[in-house]
Amino acid sequence: MNDFLLNLFTGTDEIRPAMMFPNLENGIVYATDTYALVAIPENELALKYGTNEKYPNAHKILDDFQKKELKSIRVNVIDLAKELTKARIEVDKDSIKCKECKGSGTVEFEYRDQQNETHYIDGDCPICDGEGSSEKDSKFARIKLSMIEKEDGTQIAININDLYFHPFQLYRLFMVASLKRIDDFEILYDPNNYGQVVSVFGNIKVLTMLYARTS
Repeated sequence: MNDFLLNLFTGTDEIRPAMMFPNLENGIVYATDTYALVAIPENELALKYGTNEKYPNAHKILDDFQKKELKSIRVNVIDLAKELTKARIEVDKDSIKCKECKGSGTVEFEYRDQQNETHYIDGDCPICDGEGSSEKDSKFARIKLSMIEKEDGTQIAININDLYFHPFQLYRLFMVASLKRIDDFEILYDPNNYGQVVSVFGNIKVLTMLYARTS
């Protein structure tokens, strides 16, 4: 299950290929998409992970944060689930689309006739059979939670005390807590800087970017 959790935090942006995979550093395996970062001890994982020198210095990021004078709050998982029901759920289609046809289901074929003239026709993608997604080549398909919208269209974040979260960030924390079968967890934060928080689930730590800074 811990290996599954790493997939919830890996990036899907091919511009940053290093972050599309977990990374081993000093006995800890990290995964991040720049918006959140999870750290799991290597000995609590079933799979083996390599080390990429181009990966962000995740250890330093967590270590620097934990050196600050932090406050903490405890979050009840059931209460968190109730808040998440207010957000709209959707599937991240970009994470499962076929790389060959880029999700369109069709590709262009070239044909050269006996007069040596070239013709082009569109047909079903031979990789995904016209489905637009490929089970063989797809990245991890993840659920996304959109911002909560009021009737007037205003978007609002979910607040826990004076901390404001994007629903998808809280969804990931909820999944960690649920898979670890814990009833509540601790969130550490710097009262002088509301940019980041660290949630603690036993030996697993998750650093999350907050939605907005509050006063």
